[in-house]
Amino acid sequence: MMELIIEFAYTGSVNVTESNARRLFMAADYLNIVKLVQICCNFFEKTLCPDNCIGIWQFTKTYHAPELHLKAFHYVLSHFGEVAFGEEFLQLSAQDVSDIISSDDLNVRQEAAVFEAIIRWITHEPQEREGYADLLLPKVRLSMMPAEYIQSHVLSNRLVTDNLRCQAMVSEVIESKDRILSRPRLPSAILLAIGGLTSSMELTNVIEAFDVRANHWLNITNLSEDPRRFHGAAYLGGYVYCVGGFPRALMVTNSVRRFDLSTQTWREVAPMHYCRSHVSVTVLNGCIYAMGGHDGHTSLRCAEFYQPETNQWLQIAPMHEQRNHASCTALNGKIYICGGCDDNEDVQTAECYNPETNQWTLISPMSSRRRELGVIAYNNHVYAVGGFDGTAYLQTAEVYNPHTNTWRNVSSMMTPRSCFGIEVVEDRLFVVGGFIDFDTTSSVEYYDSETNEWSHACDMDVGRSVLSCCVISGLPNMADYTIPFTRWSEHDKKVYIIPDLSSDMMELIIEFAYTGSVNVTESNARRLFMAADYLNIVKLVQICCNFFEKTLCPDNCIGIWQFTKTYHAPELHLKAFHYVLSHFGEVAFGEEFLQLSAQDVSDIISSDDLNVRQEAAVFEAIIRWITHEPQEREGYADLLLPKVRLSMMPAEYIQSHVLSNRLVTDNLRCQAMVSEVIESKDRILSRPRLPSAILLAIGGLTSSMELTNVIEAFDVRANHWLNITNLSEDPRRFHGAAYLGGYVYCVGGFPRALMVTNSVRRFDLSTQTWREVAPMHYCRSHVSVTVLNGCIYAMGGHDGHTSLRCAEFYQPETNQWLQIAPMHEQRNHASCTALNGKIYICGGCDDNEDVQTAECYNPETNQWTLISPMSSRRRELGVIAYNNHVYAVGGFDGTAYLQTAEVYNPHTNTWRNVSSMMTTRSCFGIEVVEDRLFVVGGFIDFDTTSSVEYYDSETNEWSHACDMDVGRSVLSCCVISGLPNMADYTIP
Repeated sequence: MMELIIEFAYTGSVNVTESNARRLFMAADYLNIVKLVQICCNFFEKTLCPDNCIGIWQFTKTYHAPELHLKAFHYVLSHFGEVAFGEEFLQLSAQDVSDIISSDDLNVRQEAAVFEAIIRWITHEPQEREGYADLLLPKVRLSMMPAEYIQSHVLSNRLVTDNLRCQAMVSEVIESKDRILSRPRLPSAILLAIGGLTSSMELTNVIEAFDVRANHWLNITNLSEDPRRFHGAAYLGGYVYCVGGFPRALMVTNSVRRFDLSTQTWREVAPMHYCRSHVSVTVLNGCIYAMGGHDGHTSLRCAEFYQPETNQWLQIAPMHEQRNHASCTALNGKIYICGGCDDNEDVQTAECYNPETNQWTLISPMSSRRRELGVIAYNNHVYAVGGFDGTAYLQTAEVYNPHTNTWRNVSSMMTPRSCFGIEVVEDRLFVVGGFIDFDTTSSVEYYDSETNEWSHACDMDVGRSVLSCCVISGLPNMADYTIPFTRWSEHDKKVYIIPDLSSDMMELIIEFAYTGSVNVTESNARRLFMAADYLNIVKLVQICCNFFEKTLCPDNCIGIWQFTKTYHAPELHLKAFHYVLSHFGEVAFGEEFLQLSAQDVSDIISSDDLNVRQEAAVFEAIIRWITHEPQEREGYADLLLPKVRLSMMPAEYIQSHVLSNRLVTDNLRCQAMVSEVIESKDRILSRPRLPSAILLAIGGLTSSMELTNVIEAFDVRANHWLNITNLSEDPRRFHGAAYLGGYVYCVGGFPRALMVTNSVRRFDLSTQTWREVAPMHYCRSHVSVTVLNGCIYAMGGHDGHTSLRCAEFYQPETNQWLQIAPMHEQRNHASCTALNGKIYICGGCDDNEDVQTAECYNPETNQWTLISPMSSRRRELGVIAYNNHVYAVGGFDGTAYLQTAEVYNPHTNTWRNVSSMMTTRSCFGIEVVEDRLFVVGGFIDFDTTSSVEYYDSETNEWSHACDMDVGRSVLSCCVISGLPNMADYTIP
């Protein structure tokens, strides 16, 4: 393993295999080589299969890899049909089996599969496991099974007949089956039917969701969306896109609307290049393709695709033929489009698009002309169904084999149909609504390729034609698109049995059902969560989770972490745990910490992410925990002390506080452990905790006045710089930098050319790759940049001709820059910061002189206000928010470089001086990390420096920090935090 690790250290790559992956993970985890840990996790994730997923799930219980642990568990649930027949399943503990089969997300078409799985598990080791039958049987949703199956398979099974509790349980279900509100598993996928024309030929915005397993439609219409017809729909990345068509107006549109399935809100995204009704839409390689259609004047050949990342449509090669009223699908990396009509007649041709070559190829024509048809990929073939041939509506269906380039007929639908929706869900092909002859229908039928037969499914509530369908899957709020119970249809029933639910909780749930809102409080949150979880009201569960997350604080975070161990809320569980780690300094003094089990304390203090400046805080926390109940807990000292990173402590502290502590002196193992650390302290490779934040110093000019692309990362706790330069990035100077949402943005400045630029580059801190994003409206060097409310603001600077007053902000969601009100003054070489929802910009120079004025921007009113001026003119200064004040540091006043610093109080609109820096400094980087204000590099008088110093407001003193490896001026700094790969930016 050491050989592989050394290879990784030198080359940055390593050969991970099935035989070495676990040992390599364990070694990398032990040595805190987080990038290598992540490589191993990526390998495990890519190789997840029914034969190994349980093993990976179990392995990640022991080793802290929460994201992989969750993914492995979800894999087990989604592939349960195969997993349950594997050897790993038979080796599980009873509790693990219970955890799996309890989940609403368990992917089973029939509940019988769950019953049969637990029977297999028990009979694998009958003597040891038969006693668990009455633990596991309640997790099977017996009320979802056909009564015949219960009688013939469940009640007749020896494991049930020999167990009185199991017998009673099954008998109760049979006796009250008609009165039990059955709680189904969540479906793996939901079919949406969107918009169209009703039977009265009215345009509608109705959206219905079809749960194939429950055979039930649910109306989820969002009234904020305009009606559409002859549009396309696509599902991608948690969003439904509604493309083109006819909206409320009669004019065909190029607009595209996006529905967020988590928040259930619509918003406009970039429009297509062409207006398109009757458009063919599909998804391929993470992009949405729109082809053909009609622009209001003619049928179209042109095609384009949408990139969600950039919010842009890009054109591709046109098709061979005009195709209006066609239909398309994606299969094996290519797009197939069939039929439709040109401006003269219906067509039977079909063609295939290869995105790698950007070419369309005509394939064998269908057996019939078809427009208003449905085309879908199903079982590695392309199906063309129904439509209109110019004289009659079609009932026929045919299937295309891409390998032989041939079509063959399959069974016809039960009725002729055109202008319908088509999708594949759970290995069945569904056709939805449309015209049957000339009548709009609500009927739905499906085709099963195994039997080559069509069957009826549940009708939609609202009959529609010229609608569009798509399939959604993998959502955390999947239950919002399903019914929480079955058996609502028997209107004569007045009483339903809902065990373990209090009347006050039921009252809140009914209120939520009617109003869509509920008053969650600290006193009812847990009980409401438990009730919503029991009733599978996932939207209400999410509301409770959001409440818990918003109210997380040092006094309750451990309680929420513990609560979500019992109730399945993995994202909240992880967030609560991370909150405990990041606020450990306060949490460790709370009452909840003292109530933890020894194992939970161990889990917390073992973590690399534990946020402590000094390791002494960890030692003192376990001493407090033990002395809270000394008789019961003193025996855990030698379990917990090894989790304290003693080698990171000063030797004096170990001697004066650790070795002298009675809990150590009375425990021979602890004594030996501490003594060993003292004796070999200089030889131990100390494994530090990961920092909560890292300071990046980006680009600039070196001491030889050369433009550089160097990026260095500063770990404040280790007082160490690490060079993380990515050679694919161009050098920059006089630019701005900002950190937002896991990305570093490099804004404006002078790149390799001498010309000032408006370009903006984004660095992905996870993949360590750069890409271009939308440019600013103005070229800007010496630009002032900050982040506020999830947007990046760029203000002032110089465009190569004049100093600027104008300002703009960037929205990452839309990849767009929007202009805001201009500042009162031109500001070139200024500096800015954000504080309490406002932006403060100070100093700089106009085209004539250096200025000492400052102003404040309020985004709510889009107005700038001049505030009190600084005590000195300052350009090339640093401005930063620190302890609810605005600090202005260093710079140049027109005659001399400045050492002074002053601080602005927004409440009194006054400035006051604080201690001066240790040296004069201008054109430097400035940031706050771990409650200290750092100034980085710049000019000291006329010389470029690598020196770094920091200011502590508690002592009002400046101190030296570690110098950068590469001295630089006119650089830019930002602080990154909260990354899963934080260790990539630290020394191991």
